[in-house]
Amino acid sequence: MKRLSQLQELDQQLEHTHDNLKPDFQYVDQSSFANREIRHSYQLFSMHALYHLCVCTLHSSIVPVFSNIPPDPRISKKLTRMSAEEAVKHSLKLCNMATEFLGIIPDKSRCPSFSAYAMFVAASIQFKSLGAQGLLRSESISRLYPAISILERVKRIWHPLEGLVRCHRLPARHFLS
Repeated sequence: MKRLSQLQELDQQLEHTHDNLKPDFQYVDQSSFANREIRHSYQLFSMHALYHLCVCTLHSSIVPVFSNIPPDPRISKKLTRMSAEEAVKHSLKLCNMATEFLGIIPDKSRCPSFSAYAMFVAASIQFKSLGAQGLLRSESISRLYPAISILERVKRIWHPLEGLVRCHRLPARHFLS
């Protein structure tokens, strides 16, 4: 199937590019943001948010629960499960990176608008994954708050995100005490 071979090729290209970044552009943990000029920290955060967004989007595209597209009988359940795991893994990395970034640089107003979209995608995948597993509880989604806070802050300067933020508030209010 051509679509799957293209997905695999894109995934390999993304991984190769990410794995071969120069040391100055690598993200390891919170310390990656701490020892830089602020503008370089924003650039590093943005670059890695874009990478994880691409991986999440690529893999979630064949997972019915994430993409809201009916299952394709030509795609094996094993491949769908593996893509779901990959999307969940990278969405969690995005949420964790947001937490670490905000721990060093709490000013969300300078985050580029696409980083807010990346946070929306990450939080959506996490909500859907936790919901499908029956684990959507306040303690399990607390790790999503930094990502959602970036989304909320940036949406103030990027009007189209307002609808996305409203969509996220409903599930959070519905499941939290």
